[in-house]
Amino acid sequence: MRNRKSSRRVMAVTVTTAALAAVSTAGSLAHADSPASSGARSAQAVPCAKHLEADHTYHSQKPKQNLSWTYKTDAEGRPVSARTSQAGSAYSHLTPNPLGKCDALVGQWGGPGHTGARLILSHLGGESQRPNLVPVTASAGAILVKAMNNAAKSCANTPDYLLKYAATAHYKDNKGITPSRIDMRLDLLGPVGSPAAQGATVDLNFANKTYTKASATKLTSKLAKDLKAAGCTMAG
Repeated sequence: MRNRKSSRRVMAVTVTTAALAAVSTAGSLAHADSPASSGARSAQAVPCAKHLEADHTYHSQKPKQNLSWTYKTDAEGRPVSARTSQAGSAYSHLTPNPLGKCDALVGQWGGPGHTGARLILSHLGGESQRPNLVPVTASAGAILVKAMNNAAKSCANTPDYLLKYAATAHYKDNKGITPSRIDMRLDLLGPVGSPAAQGATVDLNFANKTYTKASATKLTSKLAKDLKAAGCTMAG
């Protein structure tokens, strides 16, 4: 955990490869440069294709709850980053979607032993659509489910905490669609008197590979320790 100056804003979050299930209440994705992204018309769904539009930004939002999600692609049209807007406990009221067809298809693209994982987590309203989906190993996906998904839910449920979450996928292969590394981060700002009153950052960074039970436990245990220090309690 790293303390931050009390600027009363919560910083963005880095995540590399994967995070999970999303929320039907978040709505469909919209092109950032279309009127849909500003609420002028309904958001347009994005095809579940290996490569999307290059260097593009997509938005999804729930204006009444002051929640929004932003997804970006790289020069090859691969999902490369995702982030949430600042919010308090509003995320805790979102209901995760069941897995969709695109979740399964993206997992198949990674080959045997892979699954489709969402860059923005289910309890933070991440979409079940290609700009938010990347292939990860089953064990890396399990780490995400147990660790960051529950952690995000726990922090969102912590009274008066503000949080931002962001994800960035790193690719070794210039043309491949499977990320090589996962960097994840929650930026928190707690109420006066809380451990995160000055601002706190909680990271979880790891390679997209097959993990043993021991190595996975080492990662999740570190995250649980950092969350506790920030004032959040990891569930599960």
